[in-house]
Amino acid sequence: VQADRAFRLEKGEDGLALAHTVAPSARVFINPPYSSGQVIRWVKAYAHAGFCFLLRFDPSTEWFRVLYANSELVCLPRKRVNFDPPPGVKSFTNVYPHALFFARFYHASEQIKRLCFSWRTR
Repeated sequence: VQADRAFRLEKGEDGLALAHTVAPSARVFINPPYSSGQVIRWVKAYAHAGFCFLLRFDPSTEWFRVLYANSELVCLPRKRVNFDPPPGVKSFTNVYPHALFFARFYHASEQIKRLCFSWRTR
């Protein structure tokens, strides 16, 4: 992976298995699966990179503590984040607050910061 571009997965690639190939200077957006034990695996696998994680805002979890310690900026959207369901799945309203966790504060655009309550962690 070149340092001057974002890391991008192609359909069918395993992002968790490829995490070690991501350069520390690469930018990568991650919205990992929430199934049991998965989030912490993704957080640890990409802690070295220029990540932006989209996850629930849940300080009660181990992954939150690890992710927060590795983030320079946290952005909490002013409005609830809703997701489009896959084909055939009934849509629902998201009841959990979400946040964007940035490894580097300068990776967050001014537009993102205007849409969120944001704070630098260090």
